Amino acid sequence: MMTCGGGPASGPLPLAGQGPDAGALARWLQVRTGANRVGIEGCERLAGGAIQETWGFDAEFAGGTLPGYHRLVFRMDPACRLPQGIGRAGECAVQRLVHGAGVTVAEPLFLDADGSVAGRPGYVMRHVAGTTDPGALVHGRLAATTRTTLVREAGRQLAILHRITPDSIACSQRPDCLARLPEDPALHRLETLERELDSLPEPLPALEWALRQLRRSAPRSRPVVLCHGDYRIGNIMVADGTITAVLDWEFAGWSDPMEDIGWFCSRCWRHGADAREAGGLAGRRELEQGYADAGAGPADRDVIAFWEAVAATRWAIIAHCQSRRTPTPPALALDLALTGRKAVEVELEAVTLAEAVRRG
Repeated sequence: MMTCGGGPASGPLPLAGQGPDAGALARWLQVRTGANRVGIEGCERLAGGAIQETWGFDAEFAGGTLPGYHRLVFRMDPACRLPQGIGRAGECAVQRLVHGAGVTVAEPLFLDADGSVAGRPGYVMRHVAGTTDPGALVHGRLAATTRTTLVREAGRQLAILHRITPDSIACSQRPDCLARLPEDPALHRLETLERELDSLPEPLPALEWALRQLRRSAPRSRPVVLCHGDYRIGNIMVADGTITAVLDWEFAGWSDPMEDIGWFCSRCWRHGADAREAGGLAGRRELEQGYADAGAGPADRDVIAFWEAVAATRWAIIAHCQSRRTPTPPALALDLALTGRKAVEVELEAVTLAEAVRRG
């Protein structure tokens, strides 16, 4: 166990890609909690997380605001980050906001905005037990009734999240990442995707065509709510057939609520179980039922169809970006390379769905 006692001290930061240094983390937590002593052990990178790095560790605090033994998580920027997302400060702020609103998330505790622990921004949150493994959830031994229950609960969690509107948060209390409101959420998303596509080094005409069709078919401006932005199997923690946390809020922002439903139902996230349209677990009717039962109102399937086409286009662009990242550690090279290979497959899905939306 790495222990820090007495007055806080400074020390060398770990090299990029090494994760948080236990000594630096203990000293930083001691300052944040006012503890007399902080002991850290078992700091190891957790599975999952295609973009950010997530490290679990055990901490024991003597005194201060967080006394006793705790299992915690440090989530931080990777050594080579993508330009998308709201950053760790924004993600921590949004996670704190939705935790207070009743969404099932891990409680965020402390933000390291300047990267004093690992040389990159990060934040500490409580550990939540469960699995996010799509293989276990979609293709494992879960009973059909359990999968249906999970999808309905996923709809309920979305409904709770979507109760957060610009009017429900005073301007002075909004996190910086939520300060600006899109006048038209559909056009705002398409313009963002167009800029990201233009930033790639080679032309991708199929995606250019899909975006053009989607712009012509975009639904009229609709009221915005707080959306997760990456709501899918793989970002939902499950234990004993129950959702224990919604993870990875790095793409959260104001948008059309149907965007989250379209993303969840996208073929990209069914993991081969295409007949079960809601995340590869159950039918979309169960997702919509859970959403409506929690007071969110009926889902608009015509608008969801548009957002599913946007989801395929967006994921294809992300896949191209992922394939160009410098992997850290090098063992991730194969994973990123395979993600890049999926881009062509998703391009076909994007073109097919965009054409279907255009035809109405």
